[in-house]
Amino acid sequence: MKRVLTLLAALTACSFERPADVGPSDGPAVDASAVDAPAVDAPAVDAPAVDAPIDARPIDAPVVMDGPPPDGTPARIIVGRNKRQVNFMMDPNAVWFLRVVPPRNGRVVTLNTIVTNFSSSHRFRMALYEDGGQHPGALVAGTLTAEGIPGSTGIVTFQITDPVTIVPTKAYWIAVITNNAVDAKADTEIDNVCFVAWPFGTMLPGQFPGATCANTNGLNLYLELE
Repeated sequence: MKRVLTLLAALTACSFERPADVGPSDGPAVDASAVDAPAVDAPAVDAPAVDAPIDARPIDAPVVMDGPPPDGTPARIIVGRNKRQVNFMMDPNAVWFLRVVPPRNGRVVTLNTIVTNFSSSHRFRMALYEDGGQHPGALVAGTLTAEGIPGSTGIVTFQITDPVTIVPTKAYWIAVITNNAVDAKADTEIDNVCFVAWPFGTMLPGQFPGATCANTNGLNLYLELE
């Protein structure tokens, strides 16, 4: 009996506490001490949101450098010559021409020339002709202008209101006629300039069968294309 009591006392002294439940034996240990570690995918403090705009523009918006204005109106370009480098004597009662080739399709919105030493008595008329083979050919419908006078800066501008479209696969001739001799402006580059004797008071014809042409200073004749 004494031996049984001794055995019970020894068993009572042993620890029967339940071990901590740490989950499956092959699971990773959880390090609860790293309380200050950031989340793995946490953004840096100063990083912008992923879809935040840059300079008030969504990050996926295209950047338009030289395209049309945002309202959809095509950008205008100048076709021809408009440098005021030297004077060019434009005799009256003659139609003067400059050959141009547009760089792209577009609608003709103005015809222009630049003069100097003009007076209030000067009158001008302009038109656009197709190429007739190294000289002006047929009149481009809708481009024959009424009489006009220079502005204060010497620029003569005619608005073309008809929907006149020209293409880069063809050449055209810008035409101008004046009632009085005047110094027109030109640039120092040599170009092919043509003229045909024609009375100012007579409407420009629908076709020029030929013209006298020469390589000389590029007469300031140009159109605006949009």
